[in-house]
Amino acid sequence: MLRPHDLVPTAMRGPGPNAARARAVAAATLLPVLVWVLAVPVAGVDLEVPDGDGTRTIGLGAVVVTAAGVSLAGWVLLEVLERVVRGGWFVWWAISMVVLIGSFAPLGDPDMSTATAVVFALMRLVMAAVLMPTFVSTARRRLVPPAATGERPRVAAGGVSRA
Repeated sequence: MLRPHDLVPTAMRGPGPNAARARAVAAATLLPVLVWVLAVPVAGVDLEVPDGDGTRTIGLGAVVVTAAGVSLAGWVLLEVLERVVRGGWFVWWAISMVVLIGSFAPLGDPDMSTATAVVFALMRLVMAAVLMPTFVSTARRRLVPPAATGERPRVAAGGVSRA
């Protein structure tokens, strides 16, 4: 059955998933920066983490590089899984949940101040709040072949199978 959406040329339907994912990576890089700015210069929190016998101060550069690196790594992993694994988006979601939950473990270090742990937790949460819904909603979902479900394939205008 022909739908109005099918009459609009693909190029005019708006940006594909990569544009939305790029915006999500940008936002997931900028939001931890905003948290850092509010915590360090504004609230006066010293972001110091245990490092061997001493402590290491976490600066703005480390926040930017880490946030951008983690965001881009998540995007690359999703792209690979979409191409290699049926239901790659779900595998990506499961991996990202394990990574997110695991990333909170170092925050329980007794040598880390509560304020520092809260700031780092907020950074993780704002990144996850942007990346996870965006990446999952833009994921390419390969459908189960009709033979596996017992349903007849449906063919829309132009010979494209839609389920």
